[in-house]
Amino acid sequence: MPPKLEPITPQDAQAMYLHSRTDIADSTQYAHEKRTDRFIDWCDKNEIKNINDLRGRDIHQYRIDEFTEKDDGEPYSAETVRGYLDTLRIFLRFAADIDAVPVGLAEKVSSPRPGKSRSKELDADRATHILENLATYEYASLRHAFLHLLWRTAGRVGALRGIDLADVDLGEQRIRIQHQPREGTPLKNRWSSEREVAIKDDTARILGDYIEQHRHDVTDDQGREPLFTSKQGRRSIANLREIVYSVTRPCEWDGCPHDETPESCQAAQRRAAASKCPTSVSPHPVRRGAITHMLRSGVPKAVVSDRSDVSPDVLDEHYNELSAAEKAERRRGFLDTI
Repeated sequence: MPPKLEPITPQDAQAMYLHSRTDIADSTQYAHEKRTDRFIDWCDKNEIKNINDLRGRDIHQYRIDEFTEKDDGEPYSAETVRGYLDTLRIFLRFAADIDAVPVGLAEKVSSPRPGKSRSKELDADRATHILENLATYEYASLRHAFLHLLWRTAGRVGALRGIDLADVDLGEQRIRIQHQPREGTPLKNRWSSEREVAIKDDTARILGDYIEQHRHDVTDDQGREPLFTSKQGRRSIANLREIVYSVTRPCEWDGCPHDETPESCQAAQRRAAASKCPTSVSPHPVRRGAITHMLRSGVPKAVVSDRSDVSPDVLDEHYNELSAAEKAERRRGFLDTI
């Protein structure tokens, strides 16, 4: 018979755990405190007041909520995620020893394996399907305009969030990307990330219609006029990420591949819970998919590098998506022009 669990708050359990770790160096103690702080904060945000109630599904949701991507839209490294989750596993083993969580819960913490990890990506066929549905049922809406621009530019979510109306030249079909850290819209690579991105006719048309029909006519806290707005001002990165999760749920346009019904699935009931769907994706896989699609379509690497603000070396290391046969055919196409 399993031991009876004794109620305890996440904060008290953490304090007992840290007090018990007299066997580790001060620097390691600090690292464990920092890593468990993140889990305790997550428990607080999700109103978990007694860790007796934690189950494997909660651990899985913690990993999704906290480590899918950083605030700037970039993915966490496998080493960072592994460090946090390995510490969580040790903490939960201690919690089981003091009858605070079910025995075996710690073993449900799955850390990334050592070595290179590869982020998932949204493939071109699925992206096209989603964009076609948005064009049919939500033409020029915020969701349509944002996902369309994200896919066509392969931009980071933080870069797109920082675009102002003044940066959009629909006549010349260009968008200016600027690094403005003092006004809350920095770019990942700072000044070197600044660039002008060319857009096509359909992108200019969608953005123009979005601005005219659906954009809230507001300014942000700095007095700037953002492109992507809410009633209060500039959209947050978290909100834009939520939008991408919501439009990439399969049930948004088709049937559920996970045999769920809308009535029983939390991810289907609320857009804010869309990240709970195993098939929905965050903005980074959309960016990855867009970059891969450009490379597969024969866009020169230098053009892809400039457009998406990714160095050629990173493209070589992480976006080498062509098979040997595809590379041969690509070379044949260039030779035909000689």
